Amino acid sequence: MRLSQEEQRMLDGSRGSGVQQAMEILVKMGELYGAERFLPVKNAHIDAAAYTTIWDAGTEFIEYLVDNGARVAVPTTINPVSRDIKNWGKLGTTEGFAAKSKRLEDAYLRLGVIPTWTCAPYQCTNVPGFGEVVSWSESNAVNYVNSVIGARAERLPDLVDVCCAVAGRVPEYGLYKEENRAGDMLFLLEGFDETWFQDSVDYAILGYLVGEKVINKVPVIAGLPERTMPDNLKAFSAAAASGGAVALFHVVGLTPEAPDVETAFRGKSGYPIVTITTDDMKAMEKRLNTAEENNVDLVLMGCPICRSRK
Repeated sequence: MRLSQEEQRMLDGSRGSGVQQAMEILVKMGELYGAERFLPVKNAHIDAAAYTTIWDAGTEFIEYLVDNGARVAVPTTINPVSRDIKNWGKLGTTEGFAAKSKRLEDAYLRLGVIPTWTCAPYQCTNVPGFGEVVSWSESNAVNYVNSVIGARAERLPDLVDVCCAVAGRVPEYGLYKEENRAGDMLFLLEGFDETWFQDSVDYAILGYLVGEKVINKVPVIAGLPERTMPDNLKAFSAAAASGGAVALFHVVGLTPEAPDVETAFRGKSGYPIVTITTDDMKAMEKRLNTAEENNVDLVLMGCPICRSRK
């Protein structure tokens, strides 16, 4: 990889061994993906916040960075942790587990992250601009800012996202490159009347359906109503990133890189076309709905807690 003078200084250790360790990891990652250079990032979002994600080894890695002089180089938000920080005792969390989670939380605070503790930072303090290069992890967030905002992001692995935040750099690969942002598969919605897509449930079902079919390619969706709101696309985004590994989608007439089908595909032709009908949506809803009874009044799902109340 071609390094700037500042990047070479970081790699040589002139900014401390913590930053040096982060750069060594990023250089190896860049070489693995065939990147030729680094891109400066405007901001970062870290996924690896939960102790149950990175455990003791990950915690020790964050502490090593901090203890050796590393701090985040750009504004950096962070995902939810593994406990309720204020009420963990009332929720049955053990003291030992709470202590390990707190140790990781404290390490991140010393690293300089903004303690948002959310997997949707684009709805609070961390909102990228169109075309901005960011280093984000968290599948739904990467998918959303790439697609709905038009920022430039990739699905960074846990702890690599931390290294990017510390270095303020990300290897130029994947969806950071313009030629990789073109659509790969067209999804046409047919037979849907005004009763469909009235709330986010239908968008989530569609997202899961599209994700399963496209896997890790870039889907282009045509036929969603103009009244579609950002929260609807948030539901689609999260489901598509779970049903498959979607990190970028285009919705014709709604997302910024898809004013029309031709632009969404960057002029490509010969792409596969998939028609989605109401029967397809009903079949997917039936698959996803595994409840044996219909007497649940409320289900609240969050990261990492899932509760139900009758």
